[in-house]
Formats: sequence, C-alpha cells, structure tokens
Amino acid sequence: DGAALLARELRLMPRLGPKIATIAALQRAAGDGVHPAAVGAIQAKTPEDLGRQVMGLSPGELAELCAVHAVWERDTVVVSAVFEAVRKISETLGGRIEKGGEDRSRSVTYSTSNVSSIIQALRQVKNTDMPRLVEELQVRLLAAVRAGKRPYTVGDAVKLLQGCGTEPQDMDVVEQVVRHALPILEEGTARQYTAFVDGISERISSIKVAGETTPSGTWAPYSPFGIMSTAIGDALPAYQQQLSFEDVVGIWKAMALISDHLPHHRTDTTAHLLQALGTVNIQNLLTADSVSVLAESFVKLRVYHAPILKRLSTWMTSWLRMRQSMAGRDGVIMTDEEAEVLHAFADKLSLLGYMASDISDVCASGLECDTLSLPSKVKLMHVLATFGHFPRQFLVASRAMARQAAELQQMDHDHQRMLFQMHLCGALQGPPQLKAELEREELREVLHESEATYSWYAQEVADRSSFLASEKHHQLKRALQDCGPPYSEMRTPEFKDTVYHVPFATARGDGQSDGVALLVVAKSEQLQWYCPVVPTGGDPLATWQTGKPLHEANWCEPSDDRPAGLFVFGPARAKALHLQALGYRVVPVFLSEWEHYHTPEERARYLKQKLDTEAFVSAVASTEKYDL
Repeated sequence: DGAALLARELRLMPRLGPKIATIAALQRAAGDGVHPAAVGAIQAKTPEDLGRQVMGLSPGELAELCAVHAVWERDTVVVSAVFEAVRKISETLGGRIEKGGEDRSRSVTYSTSNVSSIIQALRQVKNTDMPRLVEELQVRLLAAVRAGKRPYTVGDAVKLLQGCGTEPQDMDVVEQVVRHALPILEEGTARQYTAFVDGISERISSIKVAGETTPSGTWAPYSPFGIMSTAIGDALPAYQQQLSFEDVVGIWKAMALISDHLPHHRTDTTAHLLQALGTVNIQNLLTADSVSVLAESFVKLRVYHAPILKRLSTWMTSWLRMRQSMAGRDGVIMTDEEAEVLHAFADKLSLLGYMASDISDVCASGLECDTLSLPSKVKLMHVLATFGHFPRQFLVASRAMARQAAELQQMDHDHQRMLFQMHLCGALQGPPQLKAELEREELREVLHESEATYSWYAQEVADRSSFLASEKHHQLKRALQDCGPPYSEMRTPEFKDTVYHVPFATARGDGQSDGVALLVVAKSEQLQWYCPVVPTGGDPLATWQTGKPLHEANWCEPSDDRPAGLFVFGPARAKALHLQALGYRVVPVFLSEWEHYHTPEERARYLKQKLDTEAFVSAVASTEKYDL
C-alpha cells in the first residue's frame, strides 16, 4: 500500500527534477533492486513534453536521472529523451548549453564533474547504442580538458574510468584519462586516490594491452601507462596517514594486477608501498583474504621482505590454531577448507624462496589428520616438498599414497601437477628412504606418466627450442668459445642429465660434483626487492618505530657496506636448487646484467669472471633456516 501511495504521489509531481530526486532516494533505500514506486513514475503527456522536461533539468538533475537508469532503460521514450539531451551536451562541451523550459529559457554550463557523472551512469545502461554515445561524450570532454577549456580533478578521472568500456578499443580513452590525471594525482582525497588506483587496475587487467607498447607487449617507458606506477607511488605518501589497512591492501593488489604490463616497476614505488604497510599494526588487522592478497602481490611485484613475510606466516599459523581451538575439534587438526587456504598462501612463499618453519610444522601435523581428504594431503605434501622439507610425516604419507594409486590417477590436472612437482623435489632433494619410496612401482605410473608430467616436459622442450633460435643463445655460445677451455666445451645437455632445459653445461665427472651449469635468468625471474633481515626477538617490524626505516633495506641496490645483489626467485630458483642436487655448480647469468655488454670481448670477459668465481646461493632469511 505504501508503494502504491508513493507511486501515485510521484506521478502527480509537476516537475521532473523533484520527481527524479525522490526516485533516487527510493533507489538508494531499495539497494540494488528497483523500488516498486519508481516503476513508471517518469511519464509525460507526449514524448515531446518529456523531451522538453529532460532538457530543462539542471546538470545535477540530469546526472541523477542517468544514475536511476534501472527505472527507465526499458522505456524507449525516456531513452530517446536522454539520448537527445546527452547529444546536445556532447555537441557544445566547449561552451554553454541553451536549455528551454516550459515558460522560460536559461543557460547552464555543465561542469566536468556533471559530465563525468553522466558518463559513469550511462555506461550501465543496457542499450546497444549507448556505448557509442558515451565514448563520443568522453572523447569530447577529454579534448576540452586537453585544450584547457575545462578543469579536471582526480574525482573526475575516477568517474571517467568507471565510465570506460572493457574492449580493446576503449584503451585509448583510458590512456587519455590517465594522462590528464597523473600530474594532479596528489591533489585529491584519499578516497579518490584509492578509487583511481582500483579503477585503473580493473580496466587494465580486463583490456588487452594496446596503445604505446614495446615489442615485448609492455607499455613504452615514457607513455602515460609506462610512468603510471611511479606516479601512483609518488602520490602515496601524501595520503598515507588517511588510508585504512584495507586501502593499503587494495593498493598492493591493484599494483600487482597492472605489473604484468609495466616496463619497469621502480623500487622507490615499492618503498612507498612497504612504508604504507609498515605504518599500521597489521597483526591486529590481518584476515585470511588480506594475507592471501599480500602474498600474491609480493610475488607479482617480486618483493622478498622477510619482516612482513614473517608476520604473515605467523598470523597464518595462529589463525589455524585459533580456528581449531574455537571449534573444539577433538583429534581434527585441520579441515579441507583450511588446507586449501594454507596451500594457496604457502605456494606464494615457496615461489619467493621464503621457507617458513612454522608453516612447515603446521603442514606436517596436518598430514597426521585422518579426516583430511587425499587431495588436501597432496596440497600439504606439495608445500613441504617445495619448501625442501621432508619430515617423518611426509614419508609416512608417501607410503600411504602407494596404496591409493588408483584414486591419485583420477585427480584433476592441478593436483597431478602438484604430485609431479612433489615427486621432482623429493627425488632430487629428499633423503634416501623417501627417494626409494617414490620409485615404488605403485606410484611410477601416477608420478611419471601423468598428463601433468607430459605437459611439463613439453614446456621444457618448447623453452629449449625457443632459446636455441634466439639471439641470446648465439651471443652466449660465442662468449663461451672466446673463454677458452674448459668453458668452450660446454654444450646444451640432454634432459636425462639435467631434467630441466639448461642452455649450456659441462659433463659431470665421476664424483658427480664438478659439472658446471649455466642458468639464464630473465628479468621476470629476478627479485626487485630483497630484505632478508628479521630482528632476533621482539616485533619483526619494530625498526619502523625506532626511526630506522626497514622498508629502505633493499639488498638489490648498493649501499655503503655491500654491492647491489642479484637474486633468483620463482621456478628459476627451484631449477637452480635441483641442478645443485644433481651435482652441478650453477652459475646464474642475469639478462639484466648481460644487456649492458655489447661487444664479444665484453661478454666473454663478463662470462669468464662469472664462471670462474660465482655459484648460485639460495636466498633465504637467516632466522628461517632449519635442518631438513
């Protein structure tokens, strides 16, 4: 009855402006749905009369009409009236718009904010012609901004981003929005800043890379997108004190989403991100979701920061124990849901090379839980194997798996991949008892002949073929020949000798310890930030409170007491460890260094120095070492 009464009152309202304001209030009260009283409330005697009323709306009223599109987007008469009003705005964006009412005429200039709000709202209208009209309005508005005819704020940029489409052709508009926003990014509010970063990441992650790109598919270094990471990082300190913990986590997530397309993520941007994370008491604010987001962001941005990783792993183990005690579970150490969360988090730690002993202990105890499903136990064993940790529980679980070979064969591709990696780590790094267990006939077909196994070797073969045809291969081969014996005798080994694709290696002798393997490390396999220092005792983040900014301790850059370090991470790190287990001295060649040498003499001199003096060393925090 109340809705019917409201609907009658709405229809009796003489002016469209107050009617729209009432409908907007009803829409906000109804949440995502359409309030019954709003349906059919926008009416007029004739289409022409409705058109005149729409043209007579103030800029704010027209923006509000667009915002309540769910009420009228199926009404062709209202759609036509809105189209006509928006077309007139688009045609006269550079000047003033004459709008006629029933008995008077007035001149109103639509502000950038009004037009941005209209664009933001109309993008949601389900009409096939609307995207073209919105894009035209965006282009004209941005042209007026570029010509200096209209002011532009961070808030306007946020609305325009939300009004951008998600097709490849929309990237040009997104680029213009970014171009005008970067110089003023520090002049908005904290809410506008976070909304801008979220909007950028959402659009960029959903649109194929376009615009000014390099041959590798990343944006050109000095294009608007190329300098975007730096601008976002430089503006962060201006809002740092106003950001909530959720805001900081959201910014980390956004920067991780766009990192794949950035030509270079400057380390001072990472410093600002770490500083923002270090100024809040994260121990009391962390959740399972935020821990997962931060761990994944660290991997995407190639950041190894032991103090924060230590805090995250400590929180994860405390959270699992708290859930166990609160549920009052007798003998149930872990559930399948908890094993899933733990694996997703620990998988990111292993990629970074952070071997958390507390996470290993929780995984080992979880393997003793009889109620845990076999897929969950595979996840826990995968964590332990990638950590290079093979406790007694791992051996017992391996023996039990031999009796469940048929069930293992029925697992999906992801679990088969985990089984293969678990076998690879165990066979190369595990103790003798485990190696013998993994070679049992019952497990051979599951571990050696699965689809995941063939996929892995197919990728290694593809990597080898691609490398042999590359310019880098010919440069390295020429440099090795110039180095003279024994390095000039290095050849590309067979898979049976190295398991992995290895560009060049010498044969191993009888002692199985004198082989040399060359590991080519791409920029994407190299850490951009490495901070292994964890204070002994007390709060791992305590140095932030003592005035010594730990977020600036980046071992990838030179300091007064040490040179710049180069650190491998991700699958390349596991490859180096496994080659060491096979008896090779692994010599990493970082392409970020190699590209600085342009003549054959320079390359040969650099490579010979590497081969004579260097070997791969696993990068782990000193306080996290433990016996395997």
